[in-house]
Amino acid sequence: MPRPISTHVVELCSLCHCPPVAIWLATVAARRDAPVELWLPAEVIDDPTHAGRLARAEEADVLVHRVDMPPVEWSAAGRREAVSWLADWAAPRPGDRVLIPTIDYFLMADGRIPLPEGTRLDVVFHQPKFQRRPIPPLHDLLRGRLGIRSRRFGRLEMQRLRAIGPDRVLSLDAHAVLGPGRRRLVRLVGTDQVEFLPSDINDGTPSPRGIARAWLGIGDTEPLLVVNGMLGPWKDIETLIAAWPQVCSRVPGARLALVGEVPGLAPDWSAMLGEGMLLRDEIVPDELFLGLVRDADAVWAVRTTPGGMSTVQFDAFKAGVPCLVSEQHAPTAWLAKRLGGVTITPRRVNSVAQGVASAISSSGEIRQRDLGILADADLAGDVILARRRIALGDLPDQPLRTAS
Repeated sequence: MPRPISTHVVELCSLCHCPPVAIWLATVAARRDAPVELWLPAEVIDDPTHAGRLARAEEADVLVHRVDMPPVEWSAAGRREAVSWLADWAAPRPGDRVLIPTIDYFLMADGRIPLPEGTRLDVVFHQPKFQRRPIPPLHDLLRGRLGIRSRRFGRLEMQRLRAIGPDRVLSLDAHAVLGPGRRRLVRLVGTDQVEFLPSDINDGTPSPRGIARAWLGIGDTEPLLVVNGMLGPWKDIETLIAAWPQVCSRVPGARLALVGEVPGLAPDWSAMLGEGMLLRDEIVPDELFLGLVRDADAVWAVRTTPGGMSTVQFDAFKAGVPCLVSEQHAPTAWLAKRLGGVTITPRRVNSVAQGVASAISSSGEIRQRDLGILADADLAGDVILARRRIALGDLPDQPLRTAS
């Protein structure tokens, strides 16, 4: 019998969502009766934060390998280390599929992915940075932010992606792959082998009801907005903090919880906090992460950058919790129109305050949403293994609520 084709999922970066996405990709593919091998730095494997995900991966018969190198830093030196490791990597055999879950940091290097001859290369492109307005919003122009350098870098990334020449490009961004952005994405990438990958990444079980609020020290009846994940400036937390007194005037006793890792480039959020606000600067286990979403009255998934999808909004929609997104973030806002959501204008205090108050006040009216294919793990596995493709008509369609 011919040797079965193996799928090698390789993630050398330990930052933010990179390890969880890689583990999830390997798990859902293996559950579709395919041989899958997962390559992760030892530091990631030993991190208790990922223990639950890795246990589910091993239950699905994923073969997990420890990579003897420090996790790649999001820096030029780190990217060169990743390219160097791949150049010496000899595990894949002709016909095998190599899946790179975070192609973005390779594009920031020199656009090379050295692999053994005859190996198929599929990549996941999280954040197509071409989705920028030709003319930035007025509030950015007034601050001198013309967006020229960022648009130039976005074009450079696309040139490097074409130079890599992957067999397939998978994206978590439905807007870019299935919606209005597809024509431009295909033109810039240089191939029509661009496919949407549904990404119900946080597929664990939430902590029992009330545990997350007790961990925060917040009562069961206090109105609560949660911001979780990487607490970077791209989530417009500064405006949210500035708007919180207005929120409290509309929703007395409202509480704001910032939960997640604060990156080095972020401001000192703790110094900005006022009444009704708290910060937990730590990465929490999956169960508590999902419990925070489920126990909140509203969830903040706003982004000021034109990057990829926020998986937090999927968690909120599944839990039946109102979710706030930016009207200027094309991928999230476009999909939110189909799932239901509250849009706000980032960097506008009045819009943020009104949107948050509206979301919290409507918390009891929202019901759990059927995300359809967006939460179909078997379908995701088939897409990874090139057995299925998703079309625009497959997406769920529900109305958008605007509170800006």
